Amino acid sequence: MKNKKIIYAFFLLVILYACDHGIAPKPTQTGISGTIYYKNWPPLEQILMLKLVVFREFPPENIVDEVTSGRAIFYPEDLTTSLILDVDSTFFLVEMDTGTYQYVVVAQQYGSLTQWRVVGQYDTTPSDPLPTSITVYQDEILSDINIYVDFDSIPIQPFKIP
Repeated sequence: MKNKKIIYAFFLLVILYACDHGIAPKPTQTGISGTIYYKNWPPLEQILMLKLVVFREFPPENIVDEVTSGRAIFYPEDLTTSLILDVDSTFFLVEMDTGTYQYVVVAQQYGSLTQWRVVGQYDTTPSDPLPTSITVYQDEILSDINIYVDFDSIPIQPFKIP
């Protein structure tokens, strides 16, 4: 009987050692993913920077305040890095806090630090000019947030720059 207890204890230790946190919850991400599709690229010298930007409000009250306060979410995160230019499409995955975001856009810097324009927005109803809001839930990636950028036909420009 004592041998059985030792064998059971041995197997339990082997299983626990082999699992190496196997019963711990899987780490998860919270955010959005999708693809940006491009057409009608302008001359590349007209694009100083291209970013995916996510705002909680539409239209953003004050773009400079949104950016400097950290309320605007950028992809790529590094403010000096642009999305890849002159491609047919770009996949993105952005980690972000839970909540509702009313404005998901691709923005182009075409001049000075304050010279930006929206060149594409997340919109599931292209028959109207308004963007589609999204709701991000904890431990989930909201997928298929696809944005179509046509540099010859850009969306409305709601940015207010003081």
